[in-house]
Amino acid sequence: MLFEWFITWRWLIFFRDLSQNRLRNISRATFRGLAKLRILDLSSNQLESIDDGSFEGMPDLYEL
Repeated sequence: MLFEWFITWRWLIFFRDLSQNRLRNISRATFRGLAKLRILDLSSNQLESIDDGSFEGMPDLYEL
């Protein structure tokens, strides 16, 4: 039941704040399943690499 709830809500996430998390790498799988994501804040991280295609599957993303 909890897993089903998580999967349902994962599809409804519109905003994700990942700022100041010391992120270094973003892979293609990082945001998989977040098709409704519109705003993604990655500011103040230590990003060194972002895999090609990392933001595919998020057609509604308009602010990064």
